[in-house]
Amino acid sequence: MAYGSANTSLLDDRSDIFIMTIGTFSASAADFYTLGASSFLLIRPFFNELSELIDNEVFVENTFTGVKNVVKWSKFADSSAVKGLDKRLENKKNYLSMLQQYLNSPVLGGLNGLYDVEVVDVDCWNGSQDLNWHWDGVEKKFYDVGGGRHYSNAFILIYFSDHDTLTWDPDFGGSFLYATRHLDDKTSPGLVEEDLKLVNQQEVFPINRQAVLVNNANPMFVHRTTKMPRLADGSARKRIVLQAELYLRPKA
Repeated sequence: MAYGSANTSLLDDRSDIFIMTIGTFSASAADFYTLGASSFLLIRPFFNELSELIDNEVFVENTFTGVKNVVKWSKFADSSAVKGLDKRLENKKNYLSMLQQYLNSPVLGGLNGLYDVEVVDVDCWNGSQDLNWHWDGVEKKFYDVGGGRHYSNAFILIYFSDHDTLTWDPDFGGSFLYATRHLDDKTSPGLVEEDLKLVNQQEVFPINRQAVLVNNANPMFVHRTTKMPRLADGSARKRIVLQAELYLRPKA
């Protein structure tokens, strides 16, 4: 299927058509460059295709502190869960190809006119940990893309939940927050102190179909996540996130 953010024929209810008119189904290049991230909703047909893959995943215990569990092929999974990198890549290929097509359709706003999007890696987990403010760029993730070795200069988070905008309570936790360092801040670009001086702080709830495109090239932009408290019976709310590492290749 070909996807496009302006094609209302792909939408299956009036609420989606209303949201489309205010641009919620495409990222904002202005927000990406001035705020460090841009949030938007996936169109329902594409999200449903991803959901089918997620529903068939096997989740296992993990080494990712604070997160409930991860897909069996995750880099955070116990080494005994999956043997060998080839098997991990085999399990990822559907996500990689689907996201490659979708993100190169006009869903990233003005960014699609500036860049070709290469989806270079993907991971998936359920749950949320309490992470301090940080910039992922210090991890120096390099990938072989298009005959060269390139740094992942962006990533996207896609959420799968039992809640939408009308039923999500901020007290549920699990939010993704992003902000900009104050220009006189002297802390390192890695994990930073709680009292870091920040401006333009934004919060995104992990509702169903929510996506966040994050600028990973500028250390001025930092982000964090909040922990999700357990329910009274000891269980946890569903907060599955599919994360894809991206290389935005400037168009000639």
